[in-house]
Amino acid sequence: MVLGPAPDRLKVLILAPLGRDAKLAAETLAAAGLQAQTCGSMTALCAALGADSAVIGAVVLAAETLASVTECARLSGWLQGQETWSDLPIVALGGGVGQGAALERLLEVLKPSGAVSVLERPMPRAALVTAVQAALRLRCRQLQVRDLLAELAQANRAKDRFLAALSHELRTPLTPVQLALFSLQTEEQLSPAGREALAMISRNLEVERQLIDDLLDVSRIVHGKLELRPEPVDVHGCVRAALGVCRSALAAKGLEVSLHLEAVNPTVGGDQARLQQVFWNLLHNAAKFTPEGGAVAVRSRGLAGGGVAVEVSDTGDGIAPELMAKLFNAFEQGGAEVGRRHGGLGLGLAICRGIIQAHGGRIGATSAGLGRGTTFTVELPAGPPSQPPRRSSPGELSF
Repeated sequence: MVLGPAPDRLKVLILAPLGRDAKLAAETLAAAGLQAQTCGSMTALCAALGADSAVIGAVVLAAETLASVTECARLSGWLQGQETWSDLPIVALGGGVGQGAALERLLEVLKPSGAVSVLERPMPRAALVTAVQAALRLRCRQLQVRDLLAELAQANRAKDRFLAALSHELRTPLTPVQLALFSLQTEEQLSPAGREALAMISRNLEVERQLIDDLLDVSRIVHGKLELRPEPVDVHGCVRAALGVCRSALAAKGLEVSLHLEAVNPTVGGDQARLQQVFWNLLHNAAKFTPEGGAVAVRSRGLAGGGVAVEVSDTGDGIAPELMAKLFNAFEQGGAEVGRRHGGLGLGLAICRGIIQAHGGRIGATSAGLGRGTTFTVELPAGPPSQPPRRSSPGELSF
């Protein structure tokens, strides 16, 4: 369990440049057992925040703090540059003669922060202490979230390393097994029952090999090591080749397959084998999730400015709206029930997204809901990938 720091271990920065407000506020907070530090200017405040914002629990700002446009920009820039887990609590001090406009200006600058409270001067000392204590408790929660995110990221990296090592270790013994299987299949004296048993072993070895290859591909994508061999590629040729590989699976369920390849210029720059892998995966999913007698359609069209879009549609199971956001996450299969019914690791669409993004393209899906089919759309630019595949963040693959 992530505990985070105690509120009294965090520091409160105070910037109130007029009169004795800063000194009185610091003494009041110190008397309540809280650490407080006064800052003489906005520059000093931002420097203290930049030095180690994680030990800063809250900021007390007087309305008259922002005396210039430069100071406004400096504070606003720091607030907007916070990490995603951070929303530094700020206690704004209003009140005083002629300070109404100053407070409005301060609150306008503080808009990027969702953790602002306002106190009107003069005020009881207890009001300041209570407001700051509430701000420190909020900051503690934020720091707990930060620590939890760090733990999750570390665990995710450890899992990535484990999957990569596991994939290699699992693949190594497959080679001698496949060689031995090939040798046995060439035996002329083998009985029909023996040949049937070897065919069953061969099919299951192929399934095992595909699962291991998927794990290796996911590892390459996560670590930015997915290699592409760019060349002019006929996208229509890739679709037809993938369809040829999937034809037996589609025919076994009596699925009606229609092709509408209408892109005038279907040539893009990319890795032919990887793009064929994407279309094979989409067609394989269509065959797997479409009931007998259903239909699968593949369409292509040109994109404005060059490039090709390919749509793979089916009349199958469809996707529940609440699952759409996680569809391309690794190990997602549209829910536990789908995973139990169809098997697999749920890596195919995550790999598809990694490959298409490495080509500078996009992949998405739409579905009208359960039982109403799904359409996957792949968009590829005309030119070759201009940048090497980047390392994906854990959140992008969401292991």
